[in-house]
Amino acid sequence: MLHGSGRPCDDGALIVPGIPSPPWRTQVLVCMHIPKTGGRSFRDSVLSPVFGPRLLLDYGDAPLSHPTAERTRRALEYVPPPDLPERYDCVHGHFLATKYASATTPCAFATWFRDPVQRVLSRFYYGKRSRAEGKVVTPGMTLQEFCEIERFHNVYAKYLWNFDLGRLDFVGITEDYANGVAVFCRMFELHDRGEIATTNVNPEKKPEVPYEVDRQTRCLIRRTNREDFEIYEEARVINRRLQRRHLERRARVNLPA
Repeated sequence: MLHGSGRPCDDGALIVPGIPSPPWRTQVLVCMHIPKTGGRSFRDSVLSPVFGPRLLLDYGDAPLSHPTAERTRRALEYVPPPDLPERYDCVHGHFLATKYASATTPCAFATWFRDPVQRVLSRFYYGKRSRAEGKVVTPGMTLQEFCEIERFHNVYAKYLWNFDLGRLDFVGITEDYANGVAVFCRMFELHDRGEIATTNVNPEKKPEVPYEVDRQTRCLIRRTNREDFEIYEEARVINRRLQRRHLERRARVNLPA
């Protein structure tokens, strides 16, 4: 279970001296990594340095590689091992959130959302760069053809199947990554190292520069991802609320006299 941040404790986790453990630390922190939302960078710059060997990487499910019935059945049938809280403080990977929504293992949930247009474009160009065997994005595939593949439609809705967005304890927005990391670290009393890694990004453009897309393609992405656009807008509202609570309030408290 979570032990905090600041200095190492006996089991390799990190704790902040003088700060009592809040009630949520009886939970395992579950970070759902939705593809192409910055989860790899988040893992490398925040989670791995803080949790070390007490970070469990769960990437075996590959949810989008399976039909809906199989994907959801596997998530519902999963039973977290009884010793999960003793062995790990945090779980991170590609899996449906409902997989860890177990009454026997209390969890705090976190994830990131990205503008659906930018996420779709990022996934397409990642597929173009990838050399993996059996990849979906072929060398001759156009962006419009990719946008018509149902498997990649409404990815947020697929990952949040049987799981209410409001149940997420932390919601980050990729376009506001630095503030999101700050909120996350303050919410869970983790050490913000002040370093933002950019991992698994498109080498042909700067991470902060959005992909350019014509109006017709943008409309196509919106038409085939209506649920994700609704989820994204709701996620932005939640994120703004978290920033007001954990960043703006703290800034007011720390104002000089």
